[in-house]
Amino acid sequence: MQLVYGDGLRALATLAVVLIHVDVNFGPRFGAAGWFSVLWLKGLAQWCVPGFVMLSGALLLDPARVESAGEFYKRRLWRVGWPAVFWSVFYLGWRKYYMGEQGLGAQRMADDLLRGRANYHLYFLFLIVGIYLFVPMLRAWVRAEEAAGMPDRTGKPGRQERVLAAGLLGLGLAVAANLAAGYRGEGGWALPVHPTIFSEFVPYVGYFLLGYALRDVRLGARGYWLAAVVLVACVEGTTLGHTWLCSWRMEDMGQRFFRGYLSPFIVGMALSVYVLLAGGVGPRAAGAMERMGLGAVGRNSLGIYLVHIAVIDVLKWHEWIPQWECRPAVMAAVTLEVVAISWALVWVTRRIPLVRGVVGIGG
Repeated sequence: MQLVYGDGLRALATLAVVLIHVDVNFGPRFGAAGWFSVLWLKGLAQWCVPGFVMLSGALLLDPARVESAGEFYKRRLWRVGWPAVFWSVFYLGWRKYYMGEQGLGAQRMADDLLRGRANYHLYFLFLIVGIYLFVPMLRAWVRAEEAAGMPDRTGKPGRQERVLAAGLLGLGLAVAANLAAGYRGEGGWALPVHPTIFSEFVPYVGYFLLGYALRDVRLGARGYWLAAVVLVACVEGTTLGHTWLCSWRMEDMGQRFFRGYLSPFIVGMALSVYVLLAGGVGPRAAGAMERMGLGAVGRNSLGIYLVHIAVIDVLKWHEWIPQWECRPAVMAAVTLEVVAISWALVWVTRRIPLVRGVVGIGG
């Protein structure tokens, strides 16, 4: 099925994730001029990965989809599995031979592949593949819940509260595990433990279920105001909290508690953005986004996501942008430049028969 807000959400999430990676490579250092403004802008973008996962849940858990498990695996795993293999090999070679990364021998390459970190953004492919493995079972459960549900006020079968409750419970436990591990000083900042390609997806199943449970949400005026207030509060909370911990030279802890996708602030931000878009983007708004070019970005979001790190590396390597000197306006401009170049590369790649599949399916 198609969701009227789907391409717009993908496009905004793509812009957000590119902005975050532009900041990683070009953003000002702590305490430099413009640092706090850039941090606030980056905070506003942190919902991106949960947003992608929730939109996938909204689309793939639709009980109206009729396909066998074998058909689903064949279509979806090929669509993501082939790019995962190709880009893992590509970025290992890119890091070693183009970026000249020291110490990248066979053992390090094997370790990075097992962790889904052939490059730092590729973990998302293995996260999605892991969730895909369980979609046929989850869809059957959702279908049973829909069939057993009481009709809502419009006469349509109601979304079962148990799907929503399962999503909230799963996500809540993942957040608690992340905070507990941070308190004990374990693992990296993004997840409770250093994940592998076999476990990357587990904490995100809650987001996946919530994407379906909230996909048709309709908010009244009070609901929109509440979601907007939560969004602003979460952006301010993550920005101020991260600043406070950075001032104590605890950058890694700031990333875990205030920037990681399992931070309570990012959870609140992601859910707020999702319900605002799901409930607020109608046909007219979707048409306006299409005319602005966001539709093309959204339909090519996977390819742009895969390519954009190489584009950033080229900009950084050739010093087209003075590193660590970006201000918010420059950050936004560089983000748009990286997205445009990446989209052009995806457009060209899709017209080469033997390799078109490595950038996913899109328009």
